[in-house]
Amino acid sequence: MHQSQVDASISHALAVPKGFLAGAMHCGIKKRTRPDLGLLVSTTPCAAAWASTTNQVVAAPVLVSLEHLKQNPSAMRALVLNSGNANAVTGTQGMLDARAMCTTAAQGLSNGSLRAVAPEQIVVMSTGVIGQPLPMTKILEGLPQLCRRMESFGHPGATAFVDAMMTTDTRPKHALIEGPGWSLGGATKGSGMIHPNMATMLAVITTDARVDQRTLQRALNHAVRQSFNRISVDGDTSTNDMVVVLANGASDLEPSAEEFQGCLTDLCTELAQMIVRDGEGASKFVTIRILGAATEDAAEAFARTIATSPLAKTSWFGQDANWGRILAAAGRAGPALDPNAVSLRINGIDLLHQGQPLPVSEADGNRALEPADIVIELTVGTGPAAVSYWTCDLSYDYVKINASYRS
Repeated sequence: MHQSQVDASISHALAVPKGFLAGAMHCGIKKRTRPDLGLLVSTTPCAAAWASTTNQVVAAPVLVSLEHLKQNPSAMRALVLNSGNANAVTGTQGMLDARAMCTTAAQGLSNGSLRAVAPEQIVVMSTGVIGQPLPMTKILEGLPQLCRRMESFGHPGATAFVDAMMTTDTRPKHALIEGPGWSLGGATKGSGMIHPNMATMLAVITTDARVDQRTLQRALNHAVRQSFNRISVDGDTSTNDMVVVLANGASDLEPSAEEFQGCLTDLCTELAQMIVRDGEGASKFVTIRILGAATEDAAEAFARTIATSPLAKTSWFGQDANWGRILAAAGRAGPALDPNAVSLRINGIDLLHQGQPLPVSEADGNRALEPADIVIELTVGTGPAAVSYWTCDLSYDYVKINASYRS
């Protein structure tokens, strides 16, 4: 993990930085009574940075949010989200519904002490089943109630907000970095349909540090490449992925660009690894380290191909050190690879050295895959580039979960 340049550490405490309010409720999108409608508000305008899915099928909430973020990159105020329905591939009505969520939230917030919040100052996020219209009657009845209750929410409100993001997640995912006088908090959701260039994930990050929009965007671009774009559960990229960072400056403290980027990268890496650890049906958390690559892009290509190989992933689940599958995946990754320069180590056991297999028994090799955390180190040459990448195994439960997702 990147080590930030400030006296700050990551904790799994759940809190929102100064000047932010968060809350959620169950409005009836989900069959169960878990929260499914969430709202996050800043008492003052925020600088914003964002990254979103590269899938060519883009959900309505992402399109509407990008419009708003580009219009008001230094004056965003709130974020509204729902789970249980992705509002994706829903045509013109989906766009109208996403806009209606922003308009209704803006009206509700403007009626309280948070004066003059415009729809264009609100981000909207949705996650869940694709191709189904949103139950707008339930949402439009629930949002005004949620807006009225926002100022009474404390820590329980933040807890409910994180819960409202979840779909097949088995646990909430959040982290907090407390710098000298300022803080950076984040929450994410994601468990399946996870792959680089975003994944089926939403991430909401807030800070009370004073950071200008350009610095914030540069920091997020760097952090996303080092974190959310270096994880994969199943090789599928979603229609709804979005990461948004809001900075309201409520602490009145301004860390250096380097300090803030380091902390944001650490936070995003922690959140990204939580997603992989909660991968659908996963029993193994696998770190793939590529060493000696010619370029960072080449190292990423090797890691990504290994991480998405069904043969490699099922062998990790079965604790079968059939490491030839790892080599075969690396060989088809695209960058040039000299088989005689390749070395492989799994959980500290050397299996291959410069193209020559080492005398390791099958039993010893299999034992390397017994722990829940597995580290695979693949040296592909003598180049200067190295990357770490995070993935998981592919189990029977993954098939069961996704065979009946709609139910």
